[in-house]
Amino acid sequence: MSKSHHVRRGEDIPRKKPNKQARYPAESSCHVHTDSKITSFCKSHNQLCCDQCVILGHKVCTDVKSIGDYSQQFVNSEDYKKAVQIIKSLQSAYTAKKKEANMNLEEVDLYYHKAMETFKVELDKIKMSDIRTLKAVVSTYDSVLGQLGSWSESIDTYKNNNQDNELAILVLRSIKDVDTIKDNIQRLCNDDSFVRYGFVTDETSLLRLDKAPFLVQTITVKDESDEKKCKITDIALLRDDLVLLADYTNLKL
Repeated sequence: MSKSHHVRRGEDIPRKKPNKQARYPAESSCHVHTDSKITSFCKSHNQLCCDQCVILGHKVCTDVKSIGDYSQQFVNSEDYKKAVQIIKSLQSAYTAKKKEANMNLEEVDLYYHKAMETFKVELDKIKMSDIRTLKAVVSTYDSVLGQLGSWSESIDTYKNNNQDNELAILVLRSIKDVDTIKDNIQRLCNDDSFVRYGFVTDETSLLRLDKAPFLVQTITVKDESDEKKCKITDIALLRDDLVLLADYTNLKL
């Protein structure tokens, strides 16, 4: 320990006094011994030193020079020019980056409101399309139900009054019109669903609008008697409300 360090004891140990005002400007003060002034430069360690640093850590260094002697040499050297150039370049680059960051800061609200308006426009399109479709479906059902209600009321009236001729004519005519009504319902009301949508997480930090234009219903296909997990190898839609599934592992339909 004593080979490259000077050992002190007791009262000889330098102590840092709290809240003591610096005796030298920040540039001239030692970073290790803040109450001491820079006096030397050790070229081997590329380190600025005060007298205490030289005694404690650089006694064996052969190229320690006083700052007065080294400063003249350094200011006229290429190392000085490169260091100043680096500082100036960084100052210029970071000034430009700060300006760019401030400009971006001003644009945050602009892009936020623009994005919100874009999302709102797209959602409004979905909403209005669904409303138009469903209102047309409801209006068609209202019209049909009004006609069917009128027929039912007339049927009850004619039957209660024993007006068999009128009752027969009304029912026979209604039977013929029912086919037309069913065709109209099939044509105008075959889609009474709406676009189900929501925001889901994406790879980016934003959310992605996910649309499902059909009704998704979860059903359980595994029967209690099935010993194995179902492996569906084929699906067939038989009717709007009937699906055929081929279960390979349990050998079932």
